[in-house]
Amino acid sequence: MSSLKFAEGLASGFSGHETRRTWSSWRSASALGFALGLLAVGVNALLAAATNRLVATPHGGTFFMAGIFLLLCGWVLLGFVQRPERHRGADILGGLTVAMVTVIFVAGYLMVLTEAVPSFSLGLYESANAITTTALSGVNVEALSAGSQVFRAGLQWTGGLATLLLGVAIVPTLGAGRDLADRVGQSGMLPLAPSGGQAARNILFIYLPLSLALWLAFALTGMGVFDGLLLALSVVSTGGLAVPGDPFRSGVVQWIAIVGMSLSGVSLVVLWRLAQRKTQGLWRSMELRFYLLGTLGLALLLIYSADDFGLESVRHAAFIASSAISTTGFAAQPFGPWVPLVPVAILCATAIGGMAGSISGGFHLQPLVALVRLSRRELLRQLHPRMVLPLRLGGVPVDERTIERMVVLQFLFIATVITTSLAVALTGFSVVDALGMAVHATATGGPVRSIDGIPQDPANWGVLSRLVLIPAMVAGRMAIFPVLVTATSVGAVTQQKLHLAGRRVRKNLRRS
Repeated sequence: MSSLKFAEGLASGFSGHETRRTWSSWRSASALGFALGLLAVGVNALLAAATNRLVATPHGGTFFMAGIFLLLCGWVLLGFVQRPERHRGADILGGLTVAMVTVIFVAGYLMVLTEAVPSFSLGLYESANAITTTALSGVNVEALSAGSQVFRAGLQWTGGLATLLLGVAIVPTLGAGRDLADRVGQSGMLPLAPSGGQAARNILFIYLPLSLALWLAFALTGMGVFDGLLLALSVVSTGGLAVPGDPFRSGVVQWIAIVGMSLSGVSLVVLWRLAQRKTQGLWRSMELRFYLLGTLGLALLLIYSADDFGLESVRHAAFIASSAISTTGFAAQPFGPWVPLVPVAILCATAIGGMAGSISGGFHLQPLVALVRLSRRELLRQLHPRMVLPLRLGGVPVDERTIERMVVLQFLFIATVITTSLAVALTGFSVVDALGMAVHATATGGPVRSIDGIPQDPANWGVLSRLVLIPAMVAGRMAIFPVLVTATSVGAVTQQKLHLAGRRVRKNLRRS
């Protein structure tokens, strides 16, 4: 199966029986994205129903009926849609955006039905937090039923998996960036993504064992199988949702979380090579060095600011640093006094995020490294106009289209942050708070901290303030491009239809 066929198949499902007339590419991709969204919510609803059944908590019947209904609707729709011979790349991205929006609306409504949230608007906010793995939840986890906790954590895990599939298996097959995808093995190493289908299998080969290993490790600390599962799903997906109680009082739990968050921020290519025990050449990756040294540097800054060099201080610093850079965003309280530089450094680390091809959000280190090298190249060209200076990342020459895409991504990321911060400021927040909220929403991280490092509670934010953060969460989680491509396509189709409608009206007026 080719990469493009896999990308189409992932957004397509089953086509059913042939008919005389197939659907258009955009209509088919949108319908199939809607079906995939229904199936994703349905599966998590059934898992929640099974959990409520085991522990005898309320709303198990609601989850069960909703899960069955959503699975049936999604399956029927998958069989009803008549796919064209090939979907356009823009339509595939649009279908994936439709899938995420479907999850947000359907899961949000189900949260209202199961009394996890008091209103549909808050349901939208919480479901968006879950599927985009954004650590800005305002829900009281201890007030949720066991099934609702599993449903919320399961959506996070689903969002993390979707992020890997989108970034590693789909987007590189549809546009610029193919030259940086691990498609050809070197020095006896098997490639991560020789094709889209194989990439998906390799992603599951890493994501599932990592999730199970964290679950087992947390459970063995004595926190229990159920709480260990919730925490593992939150760590591996970089969702940052708290679990009942305060599990991070245990130093062992903190160290396990530090390892899990650090691995979640590492590129899947690096994890794939580690799984093959092919570690030669890894340290030559500037992106990996930046990631490790950035985590270490932020931790040292935290220790220096607290003026405490004990082992407990080292552990807390490593926890906060790995939580920020991986965009997991657990709301850890500051230890010791923090100078104003520390919250700013944490905000910058969250905005940048982890390595490209990882579950973490943010701008990512690979585009940042590329832009630094691009700036250096342009400066050298001013001195030596005829010098040929190819840009390389990880020893791989980078295509000019890929460089252009990274520059555009930088602009779009900044534009999303500025637009969102202005919208939040209009709801009554100060410019500083609005900027922090916008950065964390776009980077799908958290928590938003005051200048003294105290985490803010999103439950204290107004409903409108939370709602305006949802588009930034969705755009940030989907690397901005798919959402903007979808919005552009919808705008173009709408403009065309309005133009045709106007022509018909003018024609009828002339006739009359």
